[in-house]
Amino acid sequence: MLEEVPSKRSSRWIYRLDRLRNLEEVFEQMEFDLIGRREITELLRSSGYGSQRDQQLLDMPFKRRRKSKHLTRFSDGSFPVLYGSFEDKTAVAEVKHWLLKRIGEPPSARTFFYQRFRYRFEGTVKDLRPKLSDWPELVHDSDYAFCNRIGAEASHIHLDGLITVSARRDQGSNQPVFTRASVSQPELQMGVAMTYDPEDQTVRIEYIDD
Repeated sequence: MLEEVPSKRSSRWIYRLDRLRNLEEVFEQMEFDLIGRREITELLRSSGYGSQRDQQLLDMPFKRRRKSKHLTRFSDGSFPVLYGSFEDKTAVAEVKHWLLKRIGEPPSARTFFYQRFRYRFEGTVKDLRPKLSDWPELVHDSDYAFCNRIGAEASHIHLDGLITVSARRDQGSNQPVFTRASVSQPELQMGVAMTYDPEDQTVRIEYIDD
């Protein structure tokens, strides 16, 4: 299928959110308000907290040697994919979608903390966005079979990445990446707090060190 799409070189910054599980526990135990969260997060950033973790986050998907049972949009688990977004708001929308899916039963009020960061992509890609009308399965809400086939083909031909529309944000664009060598320069940015309200089943988003 990918032979229908021309290859091109791409160079850009990509955005992603990393879950701060340890900070969630600290914030909950200490009952920090928004100002306290902002101050703690800024202190950790200034001391270099997370720089090694961010580098490891770029490494982690590409170190898997055995087939994983974790199915994602562009992989059945037998090959690695690093997911990111062209726009910071799209990265937030992607995480918000899965937060609502995994909030648990019965749902309860809870805040999840993330570190937004960006990294540099340099490599060869195929842009799938013009194919959306022909390939509507690219944004199917739950059936990833078509995208898995696309991802397997991209991995087989050693393509660095794909560009595709976001299924979670209108006008948003995502980039699944298949090669570790094509990503570098992770940079920490702001913290993001997502608070689930079980009464109206919505998620409130706060940027805690903006």
